Amino acid sequence: MNGRFVPLLLSASLCPLLWAPPTSRAAAPKIRLAVLIIVDQLRGDAPLRLEDRFGPDGFRRFLDQGAWYECAHYRQSSTFTAVGHATLITGAPPRHHGLVANHWADPTTGETIYCVQDDQAPVLGQPGESRAGRSPRNLHGSTLGDELVLATSGKARVVGISIKDRGAILPAGHLGSAYWFSPRAGGFVTSRYYHDTIPDWVSTWNNAGHIARYAGKSWDLKHPPSSYRQPDSRKGESGHPALGPSFPHPLPAPGDEAETAGQSLSQLAGILKSTPFGDELTVSFALQAVDALGLGADPVPDLLSVSLSACDYIGHAYGPQSREMEDHILRLDGILAELFLGLDQRVGLEHTLVMLSSDHGSPGVPEVQLALGLPAGRWDAPTALARADQRLRQEFGVDVPTLGKFLPPAIYLHQDAIEAIQANPGEIRARAAQLLEAEEGIARAFSREDLEAKCDPGDALLGKLQRAHHPQRSGDITLVPAPFWFVHPNPQATAAMHGSPYEYDTHVPLAFVGPEIRPGRHVRPAAPSDLAPTVAALLRISAPALSDGRVLTEALERATP
Repeated sequence: MNGRFVPLLLSASLCPLLWAPPTSRAAAPKIRLAVLIIVDQLRGDAPLRLEDRFGPDGFRRFLDQGAWYECAHYRQSSTFTAVGHATLITGAPPRHHGLVANHWADPTTGETIYCVQDDQAPVLGQPGESRAGRSPRNLHGSTLGDELVLATSGKARVVGISIKDRGAILPAGHLGSAYWFSPRAGGFVTSRYYHDTIPDWVSTWNNAGHIARYAGKSWDLKHPPSSYRQPDSRKGESGHPALGPSFPHPLPAPGDEAETAGQSLSQLAGILKSTPFGDELTVSFALQAVDALGLGADPVPDLLSVSLSACDYIGHAYGPQSREMEDHILRLDGILAELFLGLDQRVGLEHTLVMLSSDHGSPGVPEVQLALGLPAGRWDAPTALARADQRLRQEFGVDVPTLGKFLPPAIYLHQDAIEAIQANPGEIRARAAQLLEAEEGIARAFSREDLEAKCDPGDALLGKLQRAHHPQRSGDITLVPAPFWFVHPNPQATAAMHGSPYEYDTHVPLAFVGPEIRPGRHVRPAAPSDLAPTVAALLRISAPALSDGRVLTEALERATP
């Protein structure tokens, strides 16, 4: 048996197939293609603050013609890319789908595990196959796309596309196909989990010169400078090292010699992902996939996920309260309009359900928050962890490091310390949590025992952390930053860093437009985990096996008001 199907056997045993394809043409759903757009690091309030400047065919399709949830929040504490993508597509929290962060540590070996790491699935399509392969094997349970494939006896096609590997792989699920951008390859790649060789249509797109046409161009403001609400440069904005801190942001041109030109093209490809041009390339490739794979060409519904990553790269470099982010969202409005137009030409919007959300928000740049009068800062993780480690060594009488890897949001105890300490490991975890919680910049610190105890109904924060805690993958101590504090192993890694349980990180857009969607704006609470069961209801299939989201009945035309 192909190992690729093992995870689905587990999920199918948890949630038996409850739906069979309709037998009559009249009963078939109108939806031929469902498109999930995930805008990485798009705060829920950002489109609403700029809606008066949007054109009619991008964000306004969702705002005016669709169902838009203004108060959609993740119900878990971990707000990272892998976690959000997994929750959106499974309808489950990390404690069930297993992706607790982008990276975690193996509890027995201490090895750092990347969320979509799979050494058995080498990457195809880039020079010198990647040492670490890529696949969805670390994801537990089934996804929306997996359930669609099961319900249609394998006829539905499920495709995930993104600049980021995790942004493509997780939405594609176990039974779909995923394609992501590789600067080394100068185009999109996949892995042996999905294909034996790179598909011809992917090579065709990669060889069409899409990257080269940006050489020597510049990311300039879309509108006159006086129309922008955010200043061009603020203290704390690190900027992209190749783009500079302020507009315009010129792109490099390739060299004259063939080898130099190739290196320059790879460099250009790496820079493009941090500009709106990265999203343009992603949408261009997604429409190529619709053409090449015939997505939406017959009554059996297909699922296409397009995860747009440029917003995240820009947010980390410049922050959400930057002119770069403002310009990008205005440009993104036009990019979404191009995607809608391409889908209409190929499938017809009357047969296309489009969903919009994000994997997480962003807190802003600490220096910007400080200038506005908010308590904020950058936690000096190396110094604070060394101080706590020294205290723990003294108190427990050991000569080995006690605190091991810090993989946000968690710290893992060093295995040597656990073996050397004669006390229960829970004692050192509890003491470590006490010491770290006393540090400026840390609001709360929870030990593994804290998070595996019964939930305290009066502590909403604890409940969020418990939804994000996985017994086999989460760390020994989980940190909660103080509001607006940057907590990361490298305090100066980027301008801004998400990952907290606070409103600015959990608040994301959640919207639907297309067949059977009742237009309206909703202020009642909703969650990204509601997306998968809602779309499953529209497609007349079972929700993903581990989903605990609700069907947003108020957004569906056939639901009783």
